[in-house]
Amino acid sequence: MMDGGFVVSRDQRDDIMKAVAAIERQLKEMVKKPQPHLPSLWVIGMNLTIIHTSLTNLPRATSN
Repeated sequence: MMDGGFVVSRDQRDDIMKAVAAIERQLKEMVKKPQPHLPSLWVIGMNLTIIHTSLTNLPRATSN
């Protein structure tokens, strides 16, 4: 038994890794451009929500 450990499915892991990669890309773009970063901040926020949802097993909203 691992203290504080948890298990995620392969799909959850893949979703988390995609979200982390998207955050990384946005941060790199933000460093390059000294302009307002609202679109980048939105992308980062959405990807953090994906990570949170994957880790807490909350139901996701559908596109419908």
